[in-house]
Parts: sequence; structure tokens; C-alpha cells
Amino acid sequence: MLGFYQITERLYDLFVEQGFNTITIDEEQDIDLKRQSIYPLAHIIPNSSGFQNNTNSFGFILIVLDLTDFNKKNPRDENLMLYGIDNRQDILHSLFEKLRNVTEGFSRGDSFTEKMQITLPLGVDPFITEFDNVLTGWSTQVTITVPSNATVC
Repeated sequence: MLGFYQITERLYDLFVEQGFNTITIDEEQDIDLKRQSIYPLAHIIPNSSGFQNNTNSFGFILIVLDLTDFNKKNPRDENLMLYGIDNRQDILHSLFEKLRNVTEGFSRGDSFTEKMQITLPLGVDPFITEFDNVLTGWSTQVTITVPSNATVC
């Protein structure tokens, strides 16, 4: 039977394939509280789920983050102030592509063969926050649907 375990294991595998060093599952406020994460980090938050007819749907918020590096010197030696003195734009660029690859991973390969279908996100939101570290990344909400093995007597 396909269910929560198989979906979270597949998400884990896809994040590993994209080079994430730390993958966690829990509430949003638990991201990096112990400051022991090795970046980049992927965080999976279970969200509203349900069942209908012969399918089960599991909702998740996916957050991908990296540690922002500040430097007093312009890291690109450019005159454009647009880029600032940190690597935030680099992080946003690379993590966007990695998150896209993870979500598209449900449209092909093992996920497709195992009949895990994802409702592709309509939007991806930037995630810039300060916990004990300054983190930059993206968050999106997805729903993954799998066949149900429930039987009616």
C-alpha cells in the first residue's frame, strides 16, 4: 500500500539526488533550532490530507534553504548594487531549480511508475528569515495523490 511513509521516503530520495545535506520533517518553527544543520537544507511539513473514492491525498509544504553568506566586499567585484553584499540571489537561483527538479521528479521515474501523482505547485514563494542563522530559500505547497487499497465490505 502506498501511503505517507512511501511519499516521504520518495521526497527524501529526490532531495538527496539534488544535493541537499539535511532533510527534516516537522513543523516550520522547528527549522534549524539546534543550529546543527548542514546546508543546503530541505524541510518537509505535513499539511492537510484526505481521501476520496479510490485515492488518498497527502499535502506538504516543502521548504528549501541555504545559509546566507554576508561579505563587506562585493563578492562579484561588480558595480551593480542590485546584487548586494551577500549570496542571496545565488541561493534563490540554485534552490529554485533544485525545488523544481524535486517536484518534477514525481512526474517521471519511480514516482510515476509507483502511481504517485503530484499536483504541481501553482506558486513558489521566497523564504528569507532569520532564526539563529540568516536563511534564504523557497517554499511551496504540493499535494501528492496515491491509489487507495481500502476495501468496502
